[in-house]
Amino acid sequence: EREITFEVTGDCRILGVDNGHYQSVQSYQSNTIITSQGRALLIIQANRAADNVSIRAVSGDLTSSLVPIEVKKT
Repeated sequence: EREITFEVTGDCRILGVDNGHYQSVQSYQSNTIITSQGRALLIIQANRAADNVSIRAVSGDLTSSLVPIEVKKT
C-alpha cells in the first residue's frame, strides 16, 4: 500500500478521497490517501467559473502525468 497525494489545479474543490476498504479510518476531507489493494478515489467539484481542471497523483518518487479535465457548463 502506498500513500498518494493528489495535486488539483483549476477552479474546483476536493470533495473527498477514499480507498474502498470498509475498515478505513482515514479522513475523507483530504488530498492524501493510503491505497487499499492499489485503489484510490478522488472526488472533485468544479466551481461555476471553472473551464479546465488538472489533476496529478504523487506517491514518493512516482508522479503521474497531468490529467486535464474539460469542464462543460450546462
